[in-house]
Amino acid sequence: MSTLQRRLDDPDSSVADLLGALRRTFDTPDGDPVPDRRTSAVAPLVALAAKVTGIEPEALVAALQAIVSPPDIPPEPRVTVTRELQLRVLPLGGATEIGGSCVLIEAGGTRLLVDAGLRPGDPAQPPRDIDQALSGPIDAVVVTHAHTDHCGYVPALVERMPRLRVIATPATVRLMPAMWTDSAKLMDLRRRTHREWGASGEALYHGDTVKAAVQRCEEIPYGVRRRIGDLTLELFPAGHILGAAGVVVQAGEQRVVVTGDISGFRQESVDGYEIPDVAREADLLVMESTCCAEIHDARETRVNDLVRAVEDVYSAGGRVLIPAFALGRAQELALIMRNRLPHVPVLLDGMAADITSSFESITADRGSPLRIVGGNVKRANRPDDLDQFTSGVVITTSGMLTGGPAVQWAARILPEANSALFLSGYQDEESGGARLLRLAEEHASHLPIDDHGVERRIPLRARIEMMRLSAHADKRGLLEIADEVAAQQVMLVHGIPSRQRDFAKILEIRHHRMTPTGLWHNGQRGAPGSPLP
Repeated sequence: MSTLQRRLDDPDSSVADLLGALRRTFDTPDGDPVPDRRTSAVAPLVALAAKVTGIEPEALVAALQAIVSPPDIPPEPRVTVTRELQLRVLPLGGATEIGGSCVLIEAGGTRLLVDAGLRPGDPAQPPRDIDQALSGPIDAVVVTHAHTDHCGYVPALVERMPRLRVIATPATVRLMPAMWTDSAKLMDLRRRTHREWGASGEALYHGDTVKAAVQRCEEIPYGVRRRIGDLTLELFPAGHILGAAGVVVQAGEQRVVVTGDISGFRQESVDGYEIPDVAREADLLVMESTCCAEIHDARETRVNDLVRAVEDVYSAGGRVLIPAFALGRAQELALIMRNRLPHVPVLLDGMAADITSSFESITADRGSPLRIVGGNVKRANRPDDLDQFTSGVVITTSGMLTGGPAVQWAARILPEANSALFLSGYQDEESGGARLLRLAEEHASHLPIDDHGVERRIPLRARIEMMRLSAHADKRGLLEIADEVAAQQVMLVHGIPSRQRDFAKILEIRHHRMTPTGLWHNGQRGAPGSPLP
C-alpha cells in the first residue's frame, strides 16, 4: 500500500494534516512569507473554516487538536494506582561527536528516541550507545530531519522492532526513503567488495528493510501535538534544511526541548527556526553545538564571496566543481547559481539531482514552490559531460569527496589550471575533502586517490578553497536560541568536546544553568554516559 493511501486511511493523520494546513504559513499578496505565530484567530484559513462551520476559531482548532491528541479524561472517583511521570533524558549518540545522533527520552512506561543516525566512516556505524535503548521496548523514534547522521539507522531499528512508529514532518517523511536507499546500496556494495577479497563485513540493513521502514512512517505537521503513551510531543520549524524540526517532549508538567540541527537565518530553500510558546522555559534544552566555536560572516556576505569566485573562474573559461551534500546543500547552491548567475551553465549530478526533484515535488502545492532545475540549471549527462562540459559549474555528491560522481569530476577538473574546486560544508578529518585541503595548504603537486582498487595520482593545478555555507547556527545564533528558550537547564550535544566546554562557560556567564552531556532526570544531573536507573 502506498504511503499516500496509508495517510488517507489513517484518521489521525488526516486530521493532523488538516490542522497543520489551517496553521500553515501563508503568503501575503506581494509574495512575502508571513510566519504562523500559532494564533488561530489571525490565520485566514482558520477564520474561513470557522465562519463556514459557525464555530469560534479557537474552538475549531481545539476540537481538531483533541482528535489528534485526546486530553486526559479525569478518572472516576475511586482508589487507583498511579505512577509519577518524571522525564529522563540520555544522549546515546552524537553527544560529544558529530554523527550518529540519538537521544533516549523516558517517562512512566514510555520510551522514545529522538533521531537514530549513522556515524560516518567505512563502514558507517550505529549510534554509539544504542544498545542501552535496545535493552527494552521503544515506542517510537522521532526524526528531526532526513540527513543520514540523524535518520540513517532507523531501518535497522524497524527490522528489530517491526511495530516501531517513525514520526517526522511530512517533508522529512518524503525525503528519508531516498537517503535510506542510498545507504543500503553503499552498505551492500561494501559487503560484496569485502567478500570478493575474502574479508567479512555485513550491512546494517538492506533494501527490503528500507521498504518496511517506509511503511512505519507517520507524518506530523509543525505545531500539532501527538500523544505517544505517557509522552506528548510537538514539532517546530528548525531551519537547517527542508522539513527539519525541533522537538518538544512533555510528561506531566515537565518539558524537554531537543533542537536537532538548527539555524535562524533564511536560506534559499527554507526559512529559519520558530520557537513555539510550548518550548519556552522548558525544564531542559538539548541543543546542538556543531558551530558553537565559530562566528560566521553574514550569510549574504558568504554567498557574495562564492558568487564572485565562481564568476572569476567562469570568466577565465574554466569550470567549477562544488562537492555538496545531496540533501540541502546541493539545492541551496543550485538556487544561488540560478538566481545570482543565470548566465553560467550549471549541472546537477548524482544523488543531488534526484533529491532536487523531491524538493520541487514537496513544495509544488505551496504559495512559493521551489523551482531549481530549469533555466541555466540542468541535470548532468554522464559520462559525456565529464569531458564535453568545459565551462560552468558542477554540483554533485559526495560532499566530502569520499566517493560518487564528485571523484570522477575531480579527476578531470583538478589538473586544469583555470578551473576550481570549492568545498562548501563540513569535512570529516578522514574525508577526501579534508585531505585535499591539507594538500593544497602544503602546495602538494598531486592527489593520490583509490580508483576501484587502483591508485591514481591526480595533478593539483586547479584553485582549491573552502567556501563554507553552513546550515547550522553559529555561536551567536546558539546563544540567541538559548536565550529565547530560557530553559531551566541546558545540555550540549552534536559537537566537539573542547569547543562545547568553552561554549558552556559562555552560557554560564549569561546565567544559563548547564548540565553535563549525559543522564538527566527530574532536574537531577547524572554522570556522563551513566545508564538509566
